[in-house]
This record gives sequence, C-alpha cells and structure tokens, in this order.
Amino acid sequence: MGAFKSTDGGLTWAPANAGLAANEVYALAATAGTVYAGTERGVFRTVDAGSTWQPASGGLPVGACAP
Repeated sequence: MGAFKSTDGGLTWAPANAGLAANEVYALAATAGTVYAGTERGVFRTVDAGSTWQPASGGLPVGACAP
C-alpha cells in the first residue's frame, strides 16, 4: 500500500510512494516541512509532500525498525 496524500482535506487520496521502498507504513511523524515514515524496511523521510522519499535510518541500532 505505501503512503497516500490528500490535498483537499481528505475528500480524495493519491499514492505518494516514489522512493518509498516499503509496502507497509507503520507510523508517520511530521515536523515543519518534513514527514517521516516508519516501515518494515526502515525509516524514510520526504521534504516535498511525498513526491519523493529518502532513507533516514542512519544511526539507528540494528533491529530498531523491526515490527
């Protein structure tokens, strides 16, 4: 499934998965301008509203991202 985004208050949704190397997203966290996704393949981040995702698991202990 991946991640989806809405630009109309939740009336419609579209995939936002480019570069998100995971099918299951277990958690999302947002800060000013950045969204993080916790997945079965690690943590990813987007700074462009989900248009592209980059790995962001650097520095986490081995196994920290396992469900």
